[in-house]
Amino acid sequence: MSLALGDWRALILRDFALAEATPYETEFDLIHVHYGVLGVRIATLIEAGLLRGRLVVSFHGHDATRPASPRKRRRFQWMFERASLVSAPTRFLSELVEGLGCPTEKLVVVPSGVDLTRFCHRERQARPDGLVRLLSVGRLVEQKGHAVAFEALARVVERRPDVRYAIVGEGPERARLEALIERLGLQEHVQLLGRRTHDEVLALMSEAHVFLQPSIHIRAGNREVLGVAALEAQACGLPVLASDVGGLPEAVPPEALVPTGDAGALAERLAALLAEPSAWRELGRAGRSWVERRFDQRVIVSRWLDLYREVLRGDRVAAREPPR
Repeated sequence: MSLALGDWRALILRDFALAEATPYETEFDLIHVHYGVLGVRIATLIEAGLLRGRLVVSFHGHDATRPASPRKRRRFQWMFERASLVSAPTRFLSELVEGLGCPTEKLVVVPSGVDLTRFCHRERQARPDGLVRLLSVGRLVEQKGHAVAFEALARVVERRPDVRYAIVGEGPERARLEALIERLGLQEHVQLLGRRTHDEVLALMSEAHVFLQPSIHIRAGNREVLGVAALEAQACGLPVLASDVGGLPEAVPPEALVPTGDAGALAERLAALLAEPSAWRELGRAGRSWVERRFDQRVIVSRWLDLYREVLRGDRVAAREPPR
């Protein structure tokens, strides 16, 4: 995407398809590339003189969380030398990017922004019939920790049979998760809803009482970098329980965190939360405030514009973090 920003022009690239479209225009003041691998490719074009502009590269997740071969590390380090600025959405990911060889003075933390105008904050309260709706949004993959949530839920429904848990998402773990639901006797309590549109997810968030983000760390290297679904749930006023893994401690207040992979701890926290619906309102307000202070899209866009100006002035950009 080519933008005219005041007296200067920027090119923003998010995937290879957009990169293929760039030959029509080759001279920019600034080129902002999303994902490290695409950054290497664009740096190559700049080095060859086929594109012109100061390079900004944003890492988002798998480009830094998965194990990097020596060759990939060398290519990233070559790109870092040519970039004016490199960003990551969390301090957690920025440390991984630094471990790939990015100089600290070039590395900044800029969170992903949330368009708060799309999320209506609604205070949660108990239903007259006692039914409680839990919700998770995430692909059906091991990293998302759905199995841990099911193990926790099996303990909770022994005392609270009026709990229903819906999971939005699809993936290769569906058959295994369906078998686990049957083994734990949760057929009446759990629904795997598959893929849903964003508007459908918002409707489910509006109806839910508690949002779960039970992600875990797996050996393959995939990790939860931020937890956008948890941000959106908080923007809606949903109380959230999230694992203390990856970048999730930066996405939710400390009181929302539970030990990752610990079904017993999750069950205990969830049971306590369900037993005190009077606390849902305050937890929802705290979550909304957390997102407003740290992830408001308008503030994030303003920060990016300030960073662009620093890059174009040639200023040394010191490492910085989002407001606490």
